[in-house]
Amino acid sequence: MAAIVLFSVAIGLMGFSLAGYGSNALDLAPIYNGNIISVTNTAATLPGIFGPLLIGYITRNSSSIQNWMIVFGIAAGIAWFGALMNLWLTSGEIQPWGRLTYMKNTNTTNSVTTDNGAPKFQNIITNQNDNQ
Repeated sequence: MAAIVLFSVAIGLMGFSLAGYGSNALDLAPIYNGNIISVTNTAATLPGIFGPLLIGYITRNSSSIQNWMIVFGIAAGIAWFGALMNLWLTSGEIQPWGRLTYMKNTNTTNSVTTDNGAPKFQNIITNQNDNQ
């Protein structure tokens, strides 16, 4: 009975992690938030794919308490490893590669407005004016 209660509490508390990893990707690189979430979700799906295979291998001969203790021990070890790596490696600071920077007009001979006075947009990727 205690195992069921502890397991239920653990699953309930896992909801707090959703707010952490979702907002952390936005903190790291706002313009690449979708890419970061897709890569991390792909990595997070792998235990769901390979976990049943491992459990089937461990409990292939007997579904005894000892075998299930091994299964839950492995799961707890993976969870602790992930938590410690998160505490050690995770940052909430925006990364230099995650910023959208706007280029300044380096061509001083051309005006930055069109003939009708509307602003002329630069190509951000190549930093070239429209008329070059």
